[in-house]
Amino acid sequence: MLVWGIILVVVATIVVWLLFTQGEVFGQFQGAPTGTTESTETSTGIPTTNLSSTRTPILTPIPTLTGIATIRPILGPETPLGIDHKFLIHQIQEGDSLDRIAGQHGTTVAALLAINYRLPSPLVPGWAIVVPINFVDTQEFPVFEVYSVTEDISLADLATRLSVDLGQLKYYNALDDQFVPQAGDWLLVPRFESATPTP
Repeated sequence: MLVWGIILVVVATIVVWLLFTQGEVFGQFQGAPTGTTESTETSTGIPTTNLSSTRTPILTPIPTLTGIATIRPILGPETPLGIDHKFLIHQIQEGDSLDRIAGQHGTTVAALLAINYRLPSPLVPGWAIVVPINFVDTQEFPVFEVYSVTEDISLADLATRLSVDLGQLKYYNALDDQFVPQAGDWLLVPRFESATPTP
């Protein structure tokens, strides 16, 4: 009988010890409160237990996206481009006239004639022209031709293909070294210099 009593005490002690230690471990992984407890007495005389507010955080990895290409807008007609967005490329529509285009964009017919390389007369629907936006003095700029990119190509290769200086191509289109022309882009191609670009 005495042996059974000793065995029961030992087993009970082990069970209590296991429950106590496992409860602490499971509580920490589940974000349960940890820390010391303080017993305070309310105005009613009933003691309350105050747990510290620290919790062991559960850390969840944040997935990161890699290898996803960024999408940039196509440089197309009617989109301001170039130095300080001073120009746009306009595709001639049926019924367009230089007077009408100039009036819509705050410029003059003389400025349109001065900035465009080989401007057809009369205007041909579908032809793309360069339009100064809200200015008329084009003397500091070269004469521009519009080029529609048909395939993804490096700026250096495109400059070679168009027989234009790479630095001027980048400068007048306000492009950086990382820019890669894509099919569908429209660019300004300087044809005759009237001013030297400043870096």
